[in-house]
Amino acid sequence: MYKRFTQIDWREKRIYMAGLSFLQMMGYKTAREYCENTVLAIFDVNTDEILFFSNSIDRDLEHVMRDDIDKYHSYIDKSIDTYVDEEFRHAAHEFFSQAHLRESFNCGLMCESIEYPCHVGKDLIWIRACYELEQDEDSGRLVATVVLIDVSRMRDQ
Repeated sequence: MYKRFTQIDWREKRIYMAGLSFLQMMGYKTAREYCENTVLAIFDVNTDEILFFSNSIDRDLEHVMRDDIDKYHSYIDKSIDTYVDEEFRHAAHEFFSQAHLRESFNCGLMCESIEYPCHVGKDLIWIRACYELEQDEDSGRLVATVVLIDVSRMRDQ
């Protein structure tokens, strides 16, 4: 039994426990529940091509479907104009703009986040949008990973 515990990568275990603690702080009981309240998109900043997309926020049945859109900014711009509170729209558009992402990368800022309210039906929810930028070593293209997280539970607490 002791042998098994000595073979654990304690760094990995700490990262796993930090993740669980983070999810609970945000008001989610499980990683699955968290995943069901997020949107994940990976796209090429220069071409705007969507490389991966997963919309798991299921509370909004009228949400823009990825199949209808071929470019990332078409999706995000339509989502912002449809759901984001009018007072926060300009900031959200600026945050996601290709110019902002390129400038951030050139300045060495690889990740950033913003929070804004969205109107979904009669509900007001808060979204935290985060991005991480990296340059693909093989192709040289600038890739952004974007996560939109419903953080309403955390704000309510």
